[in-house]
Amino acid sequence: MKITRTRAVTALLVVGGTLLAGCGSDSADSGGSGGTRADGTLNAGGKKIVYASFYRAPLAQNIAGGAKDAATATGASFDWVGPANIDPPTAVKNFQDAVAAGADGVIVGAFPSEIWRVPIDRAGVPVVTADVYSAGSKATTHVAPDKYELGVQLANAFDKALPAGASGTIYGGICVPELPALVTPQRGFAETITKLRPEVKFTGDLPTDVDPSKNFTQWQRIVQQHPDALGFIGQCDQDVPNLIKLRKDTAGATFLLGATSGDGVENIEEIKAGNLVAIASQNGWPEGYLGAMLLLRKLVNGTEPPKGWIDTGITLITKENADTVIARIKDPSLSATQFKSLVDKVLADPAAATKPYTDCRGCGNG
Repeated sequence: MKITRTRAVTALLVVGGTLLAGCGSDSADSGGSGGTRADGTLNAGGKKIVYASFYRAPLAQNIAGGAKDAATATGASFDWVGPANIDPPTAVKNFQDAVAAGADGVIVGAFPSEIWRVPIDRAGVPVVTADVYSAGSKATTHVAPDKYELGVQLANAFDKALPAGASGTIYGGICVPELPALVTPQRGFAETITKLRPEVKFTGDLPTDVDPSKNFTQWQRIVQQHPDALGFIGQCDQDVPNLIKLRKDTAGATFLLGATSGDGVENIEEIKAGNLVAIASQNGWPEGYLGAMLLLRKLVNGTEPPKGWIDTGITLITKENADTVIARIKDPSLSATQFKSLVDKVLADPAAATKPYTDCRGCGNG
């Protein structure tokens, strides 16, 4: 997937650890000495960073966009590797090939955690994880949101969308059974919606599938088995278009839909059309930007990334902000503006922004 850029991105330079909109150059050779340009910005010319995703989902595209922006702003080079669909062995091989080809540092989506420990530890280059961390590996810095909070935010949206006095059941599907990164958002949804709406029940962990066609068949079965459902929620990118299609194909459908993934433009347009209540979205761009900047500081100045978890927050996409989110997806330079305060705060004092891994619910799977 090609990630487009505008000239505005090249004006985003790192000054004193924060984002600054100014007049800068993509070239690393603009004066100064060591790892700093004459204007005080980080000079990472000659360094190469790579983002190794476990598949090319919308979230991965957003993470890659943030990492590329950090590289562009500092004069480093960037590449994104990873299989089109979920294929962990291929993702690991892509990572190993990137290191062999000269990557100086890598951002990794370490799914599943257990198969990434050895490749990360043997890589011989700095690694930061995004989305899913690899517990027990040498990658001791992680950038991601608290995945329990994804479910909380989605439940809050459902609470507002449900009619007063509604009673019944909401059903949740899961494409990889027992995976904490998916079970945790469901738990957040279940515990929150039943607290807000005691008359509403939640039944989760219904098996779907990572394969899009099998996923559709599974959701079709679930929807048909529960014609009186108040709603359905998905945790995987494959879920959203399939659930939307089923809702459109079901005459007189009144059930609500929501997800904690799948924040592509076509799906967000369905929120505007009323076919989805909301998508609780990870903020992929700052995951990539912060992960890349921490790597580049290590590579250029020897500054060690903090050990632990940096919370990049959540965007609950609703009708009210759908156009804003779509705009930044179509024009990634807008992400730098929309996430400026978050990025500035973290880069100004990474240690202060870092929490223990144990506080990050659902960020790992091992």
